[in-house]
Amino acid sequence: MDDTARPYLAAAARRHGRELAALAYLILQNRSAAEESAAAGLADSLGGPAAIGGDEPGRGQMVGAVLRRALEAHARIREIDAPHEAMPPVLTLLSPLQRAVAGGHLLAGVSQADLAATLGLRTERLRRELDAAKEMAGGRERLRQSLQAHLAGRAFAVTADQLERAMDLPPARAVAQPRRLRWVLSAAVAGLVAAALLAAGQPPATSAPPPAGSPGSAGMGVANPPGGTPAASTGSGGPKLPVDDRLTLADCDIQPATTPVAFRGWLTLGDLFAAGRDAPGGGTPVYALVTDGPAEWVGWQTTEGRPMFPRPVGRMACAVDPLTASATVFSISDLWEPPAPMDGCPASPIRRFAGEHQVGGPSAFMLLPFDGEAWWSRTSIVLRVRIAPRPEVGARITATAQRLDGSRSMSLPVDSQPISASTPPTSNLYLWLRPVRFPTAGCWLVTVAVDGVGVGAAILPISAPPA
Repeated sequence: MDDTARPYLAAAARRHGRELAALAYLILQNRSAAEESAAAGLADSLGGPAAIGGDEPGRGQMVGAVLRRALEAHARIREIDAPHEAMPPVLTLLSPLQRAVAGGHLLAGVSQADLAATLGLRTERLRRELDAAKEMAGGRERLRQSLQAHLAGRAFAVTADQLERAMDLPPARAVAQPRRLRWVLSAAVAGLVAAALLAAGQPPATSAPPPAGSPGSAGMGVANPPGGTPAASTGSGGPKLPVDDRLTLADCDIQPATTPVAFRGWLTLGDLFAAGRDAPGGGTPVYALVTDGPAEWVGWQTTEGRPMFPRPVGRMACAVDPLTASATVFSISDLWEPPAPMDGCPASPIRRFAGEHQVGGPSAFMLLPFDGEAWWSRTSIVLRVRIAPRPEVGARITATAQRLDGSRSMSLPVDSQPISASTPPTSNLYLWLRPVRFPTAGCWLVTVAVDGVGVGAAILPISAPPA
């Protein structure tokens, strides 16, 4: 970045950062994420490093760019800053897009036409979303007052450094447009079920995927036969499935069991379903099989004898969660390819929370080392862990580590402060695994359990110490 541009960025951050971050907070309920979204949107509207110093973008352009960034971030931000300061009931009824539209129009004063253009929406759709928000809130003025009251007393700031870093971000994704009704309904049901189960630390049991090649076919297979329950369940009450070369397609009710397998190994849950790696629980490690060609999930044949239409036929994936040893079946795009490894290990998505970078999920995360530190083998190291939400008072927390090749396993010492009953149940618990000494370099699966039930795991690349 040219030194002459930094004063310009600092001035833009001072003039617009507070207001733009407040608008992003309406969507995210997370101050750090809101300020980062504001920096990213402001950088988008400035037009990149080459355009710095030119005419300042219009208000509508800045507001729309920030709201797009906040809507994009909403898929990967689960925690809110202050659970005890809940959003007003009027606003909880609104979708993130409706809060974005209402904030941009009623608070920021951007016209509906300009806001629709910057968000990439049709004006008709934006108007429908705004009208629906006003109706649920009891009118335009009550909605505006609720938005203002929710932001009252909250302080936000965007720094020049944040804005400078945001200049290198890839472009924001477009706001999703509605698909055909049947896919909207199925995706909504699937997303709610998957998010609820993943947030609870219990991925869905084996269940049926949508037909391959259809919209959402790369998504999570949670649609069940009408009136049915997940079939051929391999949850905690069923057989424990292996997470090594012993796993077969037959274990997952995928037939023919002799279908060639294009991928076998460890990756993260977000690599398999349409919500992506940043979705809640998307960083959870799983052991997966992915077919090289079409196959059929036959689990529906054991669910009340009801057939599924259309039949779940196409390219299939079966993923076993090491926390529960249960399987989930997915429909995979014909173009699906495994993710590239990182540091020689399956690449876990890196999330940021409260300024810390972390990997894992769905409810326990390993915080990445500070700059200048590393995870070495044969060296006493400290692993920092965040559990969200915190365990119950008196809960017993344990941790284990196992090499992905199954050659070594060990328990890890847990150092945690007592859990206080005065802290909100939705707060985070930070603890330490120390001292930890990995006997060999390689890829290690670290799992955290609460009262014997796994709540989170992460794949850590452990390096040999420098000579």
